[in-house]
Amino acid sequence: MFQVPCDAEWFSVIDLSQAFFLVPLHEDSQFLFCFKFLDRVYSWCRIPQGFSESPSIFNQILKKDLEALELPFESTLVQYIDDSLIASKTESGCTADTIALLNHLGRNGHKVSPSKLQFCQKKVKYLGHQIEKGSRRIMKERITSVLQMSPPKTRKEVRKFLGMVSYCRQWIPNFSTLAKPLLKLTQKDALDEIELKGDEMDAFIELKECMCRAPALGMPDYTKPFTLFCHERDACSLSVLTQAHGGINRPVAYFSATLDPVAAALPGCLRAVAAVGSSLTQSEGIVMGHPLTVMVPHSVEILLTRSRTQHMTGARLTRYETIILGSPNVQLKRCTTLNPATLLPGENAEIENAEDVEHDCLQVTEFCTKPRPDIRDTKLDENDHIIFVDGSCLRDGLGILKAGYAVCTVTGVLEASWLQGVYSAQVAELVALTRACQLSTLMKVTIYTDSQYGFGIVHDFGQLWSQRGFLTSSGSPVKNGERIRELLHAIQMPAEIAVVKCSAHTKGQDYVSLGNAYADQVARFCALNCILLRDEWNLISEPELEPAEAFALKVVDTMDELKALQNSVREDERASWIKSQCTRRPDELWVSNEGKFVLPNSLLSQLARFYHGQAHLGRDAMIRLFKTDWFNPRFRQVAEAVCHRFVICQQMNPGKGTVVNMSHIGRASGPFSRMQMDFIEMPVHGGLKYVLVIVCIFSHWIEAYPTRRNDSLTVANYC
Repeated sequence: MFQVPCDAEWFSVIDLSQAFFLVPLHEDSQFLFCFKFLDRVYSWCRIPQGFSESPSIFNQILKKDLEALELPFESTLVQYIDDSLIASKTESGCTADTIALLNHLGRNGHKVSPSKLQFCQKKVKYLGHQIEKGSRRIMKERITSVLQMSPPKTRKEVRKFLGMVSYCRQWIPNFSTLAKPLLKLTQKDALDEIELKGDEMDAFIELKECMCRAPALGMPDYTKPFTLFCHERDACSLSVLTQAHGGINRPVAYFSATLDPVAAALPGCLRAVAAVGSSLTQSEGIVMGHPLTVMVPHSVEILLTRSRTQHMTGARLTRYETIILGSPNVQLKRCTTLNPATLLPGENAEIENAEDVEHDCLQVTEFCTKPRPDIRDTKLDENDHIIFVDGSCLRDGLGILKAGYAVCTVTGVLEASWLQGVYSAQVAELVALTRACQLSTLMKVTIYTDSQYGFGIVHDFGQLWSQRGFLTSSGSPVKNGERIRELLHAIQMPAEIAVVKCSAHTKGQDYVSLGNAYADQVARFCALNCILLRDEWNLISEPELEPAEAFALKVVDTMDELKALQNSVREDERASWIKSQCTRRPDELWVSNEGKFVLPNSLLSQLARFYHGQAHLGRDAMIRLFKTDWFNPRFRQVAEAVCHRFVICQQMNPGKGTVVNMSHIGRASGPFSRMQMDFIEMPVHGGLKYVLVIVCIFSHWIEAYPTRRNDSLTVANYC
């Protein structure tokens, strides 16, 4: 469409008749298009219209046929599948070149529809647009069809309406912002049966009204430079591409797009950077490398070259640098005059225009990182309180997970308690920080924490998650989102606050080390004893755990049962015990050289899953718990295998890839302990092309699942 010259005045439109049927099918491919009708089998000999690749194939053939065409008056020829447009400056040139095109099509076996031929006119209809000299409009028929649509009642009807309106989005300023309420109704979690009300009905009506008052857009003149005015509003990029015409900037196209969840959560100045990148990508098809000046009310170039903000990953920053700074035809300028993109209709337009004043983008971006601008990560000069916080999650003598937190000074306890139903040390740390802030309302306080997770939420990424609605880049909820929300609210309560990171579990005798150790001791005490402490000023000693033999009786019913299990193991397993310097006591129980009971291999997997528990303990933590009461040289391998089985453990702690040497498949120790899998291909049916085949090496049990893809994500879903 943008190949039409802006000074062309006469146009012809040619529509081919039964275009696809003019392309024969090769005999070897005809069987692919067989169908059954009245108990007889037929096959297409020409490209059928229902075939998804028919438009592409025909477009290539027609384009090849038109390569030999020579137009005597050198008019512009625009071809899209079976529709062709001739644009010429003179009536005689348009007439001659149209006749030349018709004759050429006839010689190559193409047929033209006489009823749809628009021969040498000043106004023509082409691809849903009304084209005349220097401008293009939306066809009245398309506007009428949209206006006649009743409010949609299903999700499918909403998509249909948005599809029809979106085709004309270049004529609708602020389209993405207007369509937001309706787009929410098309998401996967939306209901199939809907009723428009409130914002949805307003958006439906407003989009119809925008179709009625759609302006005439100018044709691009590639002898003149382009100007792109950009703005961001409500997490949408809004822009208008213009060219000088009669002393004013005439719109060539309006662009709008919804920013992705990560970009939408960025501070305002960085959202403007994302909006510029989105607008440049959308305008590439029109500008086509010609000189372009980008006008934006933010220092985009400074943000990209001088700012090394933690708001964006390196990959995202590189992408914006490539699009914005890597284009030789693009020149960035900060708006010193009125930006037309800020005047696009919207609910908050007046407020934004009032606030869109000169500002330091680097300073604003830095302030947006923290939940409050005066929060510090070093000790305050003057303090009403110096507080040490800690959260702990550990197993008691019965192996049950218990969590607790503590808010202390170096000599006493302000508040400490166990947390019912909590199985995460991270949650306990968040609760401790939250309570420390709440207990220091209107005070000057320095809070020491040994949690990198809690410190990072306060100073680095907590505010970013808040701006993003506590959603990840994939749209899923952030872990512990509600706890983080409470902490960010509590941080506002003190008059002045500093949250300082200190080292954990040190044996130092300085003020900070003693305070942190005391908070850790109190948190563990409250967790194990399930008690609440307030304003306690005596040092608390940690209770002793139960002896190993008592714990052993909780894994097996009796010591005789343990003896029987030890005596029933294979000779190769017993040999590994002896090699590890294990001995047999007079009561026939096997123990290590440290006096720990030897646990048979048959119980390792069960005990490892018990240790792993709801807290998803890592391998090293499981080994420490195991060594407290038991011994077995194979437990490290079993602990690693248990951790690898849980998806959440692999997501949070991917670790290094395992290098597997080529060897034979080892012997399986039990059902589904060792499996072999592979993909096989099958004829496509219902979108399913592959079969994932899984074989248990031990039992030879076979499982087969039809899948759409043959990738690792598919394997993870079924395993």
